[in-house]
Amino acid sequence: MAEFDYSTRQVIRKRRQEELERRLQRLPEHDRTLAQEIMRQYYSEEGKMSRIVRQFREQKEKKPSQWFEGKGMVPGVGGHRELLEAFVPPNYRESYLYIIDKLNQFPFSYGWQRRTVRTRAYWAQVSWAFALLNAYEKLYYCGERLEDFIYRRLDEEKLDYIRSDWGFTRNFSLIYAAEIDRGNQAVIEALKDLILSENNAAYLDREMILGILRSDNKEL
Repeated sequence: MAEFDYSTRQVIRKRRQEELERRLQRLPEHDRTLAQEIMRQYYSEEGKMSRIVRQFREQKEKKPSQWFEGKGMVPGVGGHRELLEAFVPPNYRESYLYIIDKLNQFPFSYGWQRRTVRTRAYWAQVSWAFALLNAYEKLYYCGERLEDFIYRRLDEEKLDYIRSDWGFTRNFSLIYAAEIDRGNQAVIEALKDLILSENNAAYLDREMILGILRSDNKEL
């Protein structure tokens, strides 16, 4: 069996970064700058993300998916599908647009001193919606079938790389919730199997449990 270490993981990280950069090169300049903010997850007061949040404060009835599709937002400004395509694989784009419009149902606080925010508007969740792009981008590496990731039916090198990154599955709960709500039976059956069986290769983790709780599925 092949052995994997820091060097092999660095090769994968470099390859993933290069592939993402190639996709980002196709973006308009204003979206490319925003993509860099999303990747760093650092939003300054004068950055593009802060301006987008202020836009949602002013247009409280608008949904995050409308920003990507260019519907009902600032007159004369088109959509941002290219940004979506750079981060989200084709099979998951509609799921992403679905789940970011559901984020105002999860009014959780960030940091133990902060109060939860409950509002029908989306300004409080906009940064979260964009941060979720980083989670969906990992699906370019994991493959097209989310059920294979759930079962850990990946090659040994991929499994080693994923295990070495403690934050790899951060926000995957929202990916699971979206697939459950949109009727992805392969994902639903895989999660059900982990709940009911004694699978030795995979197990129900925290993100899967949160994904089930955040979904509208009553059976799970």
